[in-house]
Amino acid sequence: MIQTTLLLKNYPPCNIANRSVQNPFKKMQSLQKLRRELFEKTRKAKQLRQELVETRQELDGVRQELLKKHWMAAPQLNDEGKPLLMDPHLLDSVIADQLMLLDDHRSTLNDLRCLILAESNQESSTFQEQVKTALVNMQSSLDAALQALAQRPQPPADKPVHNPLPEPDDNAPAHEDIPVHQQEGEVIHDNLEFMEQIDEDLDPQPEYKEPEHQVNDNVEPMEHIDGVEAEPQPNAPIRQQIEQELQQLRQAQNDFHLMIEELRNPSAHQEDVRLARKRRSIIENRKRCLECLEYCRGGKQCPKYYARCYYCGSYEHHSALC
Repeated sequence: MIQTTLLLKNYPPCNIANRSVQNPFKKMQSLQKLRRELFEKTRKAKQLRQELVETRQELDGVRQELLKKHWMAAPQLNDEGKPLLMDPHLLDSVIADQLMLLDDHRSTLNDLRCLILAESNQESSTFQEQVKTALVNMQSSLDAALQALAQRPQPPADKPVHNPLPEPDDNAPAHEDIPVHQQEGEVIHDNLEFMEQIDEDLDPQPEYKEPEHQVNDNVEPMEHIDGVEAEPQPNAPIRQQIEQELQQLRQAQNDFHLMIEELRNPSAHQEDVRLARKRRSIIENRKRCLECLEYCRGGKQCPKYYARCYYCGSYEHHSALC
């Protein structure tokens, strides 16, 4: 204890205090120096990283440029094996020429569209005029035929007149019924292209069986029964022919009305309906024949009078209504 006290007395007290104060100060300086060095190294690392990114981008640009030059230098062919135009100086002029050509095509298509529309409108108006003219001609021929039938004198029933048909003579004047017949024949011939043909049933028909209401051809006529001969009617063949032609004209007129109605209502046709009962209601509402589905006088004068239904075998309706 005495020796330690003597040793402390040999050193001045200020030196010991200075040492205890200087040691933390030096440590702080060394720490600040290390921190500055670390900051400098971090900054240099960031700069190096940025330089690395820029170098990578430059390398990517160089690689893309090399690839572009390589692909541009390689021969470019189309589907047919012909070389494509790759010169950028010529591409601008070629693109301009192609755009002008497309513009010319567009104007040509517009002109063609206008021309087609004009022709369609003209054809539609022409067809309407032809239909109107045909209907007027048919109506006039019907009126003339009916007037001729009404003005023809009928012989009394108790005194039949036997008028044998005269032999045809080129110099003799024509009969008063012959011009009407010729006029009706010409009208029918001129309007054949406007008449709608009656659609035949496409379903396979079973074996034909003579219906119950069919007339038996084997029955002898009345003129041979009991030895009584029927008295010949005057002008019977001409009358029958005129009646047949009148029936044809009426059927043609009905066909024209049907065509006009279908053109006005194209979506209301019975073929568009799937159910048979709805088809039947449409036919009944339009007052058409249930056997031929058209406008006709019915009975034996219907073209489908002897046609049987494919499903039930009946003669009273069409196969489409069953």
